Amino acid sequence: ITTCFNFYGAGVRTRVTDILSVEDYQSGFLMRFTWAVDERKGYDAGSSAVKFQRNHPEMDYQSTAIGRQASVEELGTELALRRSHYLSEEFESGPYYDFDFEAEDRFNTWLESAHKYVAKSGLDFVHSAVERLGTSVMKLACLLHLWSMPEPESLPLVPITPLLIALKQAENWLYDMLLVASEVTSSVFEERLNDVERYLIEQSEHTTTEVQLRRKFAGLKPKEFDEALSSLEKQGRVRFLVKERKYQALI
Repeated sequence: ITTCFNFYGAGVRTRVTDILSVEDYQSGFLMRFTWAVDERKGYDAGSSAVKFQRNHPEMDYQSTAIGRQASVEELGTELALRRSHYLSEEFESGPYYDFDFEAEDRFNTWLESAHKYVAKSGLDFVHSAVERLGTSVMKLACLLHLWSMPEPESLPLVPITPLLIALKQAENWLYDMLLVASEVTSSVFEERLNDVERYLIEQSEHTTTEVQLRRKFAGLKPKEFDEALSSLEKQGRVRFLVKERKYQALI
């Protein structure tokens, strides 16, 4: 698998999900993303206190920062060297990895369970994203194996240990992926409610027939239309006039 383009994005979660849509998933665009959502932590007393190293010599911020940067550079250099060991005419773009039988079986079990988890969520449009996530998990397992090998082997064969580490991380990725997808659908649903309510408000006496309303929002499936009107009624934003077979916005 050759990666041709990498994109890293960060932003305020609610702002991001507000501008995304289910169509962005269906087009294949969002299917290619791996999501990482930060933890929303509250404020703890003293957690924002500023401590200068001059007053707290035990806190060696500079050495910590330098050490972290050196570790990152060492990791990148070592991975590049180990990768170059496997370059050959047969695999010009890099090494080719196989999983051993145990790792292969464990990965396929996880992938199946991930699809079942998505099915239970009702977010069927993200099944393809699970397949993409599976690719990311395999890549991570391979990188972990490449990094952890004492000496480069002639035939890289990924065992179950690095895969289990990758699957642990995959649990977070899968959860965050579904979290974002659910918030996107919630944003889309709320916008749909607003559109229906706005249309009703614009009508004479804020009222229109059910037939006219269905015609206006013909792009919605019958179930989607019914769910939208039901939610608006429960929220006290519209009411259904039974005798007239009309909907009226309550403002």
